[in-house]
Amino acid sequence: MNSLKHQKLNDLTADNWLNGDTMLKKIEKDASEIYFRLEHCFSEFQVEVEEICITWEGTANELVDKVRTELRTRIQEAVPELSGTDKHKLANTMTARWIALCPLEVY
Repeated sequence: MNSLKHQKLNDLTADNWLNGDTMLKKIEKDASEIYFRLEHCFSEFQVEVEEICITWEGTANELVDKVRTELRTRIQEAVPELSGTDKHKLANTMTARWIALCPLEVY
């Protein structure tokens, strides 16, 4: 990936993370039960993400896609009343957070 594309990807990841934190804080304030279910979903899935990263044999892009897609499914199961758009945003937010704080490494 050239440096311009890499910088754009970094910017998008940062935007997803920062905008998502605002969304999560709003959910926490307005719907604490939903927030609790989401946090439980995220923390449980994060353990699995670490295991997936250790055993991953595909590309980094495939790993990120798998994590994001699986997280959307988990969010659907945990909080079916959320809209599809909100589930998508939350999956992007958490994936961006994991990339920023503890990179999804391909071992």
